[in-house]
Amino acid sequence: MTIRKCDEMNILDIAEFINSKAVVVKKNSGDEEHKKRTGSAQFFPPFILTIMLQFTKFISYYFGINTPSLGLKRNNFGGACITSIGSLGIKDAYAPHCNFMNVPVFVALGKTVDRPIVREG
Repeated sequence: MTIRKCDEMNILDIAEFINSKAVVVKKNSGDEEHKKRTGSAQFFPPFILTIMLQFTKFISYYFGINTPSLGLKRNNFGGACITSIGSLGIKDAYAPHCNFMNVPVFVALGKTVDRPIVREG
């Protein structure tokens, strides 16, 4: 599937794109772009990674600079983060805020449950 702007995609196109990415991750074959960005992270201790993440966030979000040598795109995460905890069988949960994403909206989609709606009053 070719990547298009979101305003050119309908909801089925977006679902197909997300599902195609999920299949690659679930098969544990990995996404080449993700491997390229995170491959060297295994060699650094956590406190160094924290500093590096804050520095790269500063470059990519606050300055809006693309840095291909570091595998960074300008404003990489967009305006919202949607996570599907329902696929794990979880009905209710809170998604942890990831400071590096720098997004104002987090949505956690829980497991759908079939039950009658009771009207009070």
